Amino acid sequence: MDKQQARKARYGNLVSGPRWRTTRDRLALIKKRAKDLRITQTKFIEYCIDNETGGKPVFAMRDFDGLKVATVTYDDGSMFTVNDWQGRQPASPEEIPDFTWYLVNPEMPEDTDQWTPAIILAGWPRSIM
Repeated sequence: MDKQQARKARYGNLVSGPRWRTTRDRLALIKKRAKDLRITQTKFIEYCIDNETGGKPVFAMRDFDGLKVATVTYDDGSMFTVNDWQGRQPASPEEIPDFTWYLVNPEMPEDTDQWTPAIILAGWPRSIM
């Protein structure tokens, strides 16, 4: 089997993107959208990933009232935390789906009645409100 046949067997009808394979229709949409935004295809893919996760979430352990509390903060300032500050906390982003998370009201962060339940999307807490 020559190189071209091996490539055809491996990728079928997929076409090459910057460093990946996709369908011709999807690649055409990527090229068009990247051109509309005046960015490279790679930058467009990064843009899509950032938007899917809400803009580069940051997992951190913060000190609240003498307790180490897990938080996730987004570029827009929205902050999520677990519902039980005194209980076990996630030790890493990989443990996020194992806990119940809430969007903290930035005007009254200490008032847990003002918190909104979160969902886990792509491994990170997000608000559906």
